[in-house]
Amino acid sequence: MELAETHSSLAALHGNSEYNREALRSVELMHEAFPDRPKEDQNFAYTHFKLPQGYEGLIYLYLKQPGKAWDLLTEMDKAVPVCIVPDRVQLTVWQARALIGMGDLTQGSYYLETAVNAAKALGSTLRQQESFHIYQQMLVKRPHEQQVRDLVELFH
Repeated sequence: MELAETHSSLAALHGNSEYNREALRSVELMHEAFPDRPKEDQNFAYTHFKLPQGYEGLIYLYLKQPGKAWDLLTEMDKAVPVCIVPDRVQLTVWQARALIGMGDLTQGSYYLETAVNAAKALGSTLRQQESFHIYQQMLVKRPHEQQVRDLVELFH
């Protein structure tokens, strides 16, 4: 998973199709190696990878395939507690990014606002920074949209 994430982030930075291919190949290897029921694996407690769908969703976000990412994140959504916990906040940030990448500003803005408020409640500077980065990208692409401008208050 980590190798797929690294290759996909390099593909996003450099636009290199070789990194893209390596990321997708690493995803294939991940599916071959990852147990069907990870929580039943005796080594599960020693890894920080809880659900492969989340990291695979992140990989597809890096590869600029937000629809594929959304599908995977929707699956992950079923397994993550709805209350404000770190995994939920991380998932919500990724969901906002996927929705905005698909062009759904209304839902994307809602998820981004939810993520920022939850990150603040947890005191998670990392998730607040990720959310702000998404907001900055929205400003670049759609600076005149009222929905985008309304989000500025979240970041004061």
